[in-house]
Amino acid sequence: MMDISEILKTIENLSLSSGDQIKYLKKLGTYPSVDELAIEFNDAFIALKGRINQKLEEIESLNSLLDDLNNKGDTDIWNVKSLDTSPWEEIRKLAESILLKNKEDFPD
Repeated sequence: MMDISEILKTIENLSLSSGDQIKYLKKLGTYPSVDELAIEFNDAFIALKGRINQKLEEIESLNSLLDDLNNKGDTDIWNVKSLDTSPWEEIRKLAESILLKNKEDFPD
């Protein structure tokens, strides 16, 4: 069973600066593709959806943002060159907000 801290780690990765996201993707071996950031979040989201506290509606919003990116069919959005574009900036800000507002809901 997936631990709640695992979704927090994926959200933390989404909140990283584009430079740190690139370092992470290189470490994973998926660079220059960035879709792994969304895949990791989605896997954790699906596994925990039934356990996610209702106060965490922002997690649903983050999932929707990533789904919208995927559904647009723009494959360039999944390249590291896109990490400094507004869709990724919006994702990063929302991920940071989730981490800051809900830290107490996710004990280590």
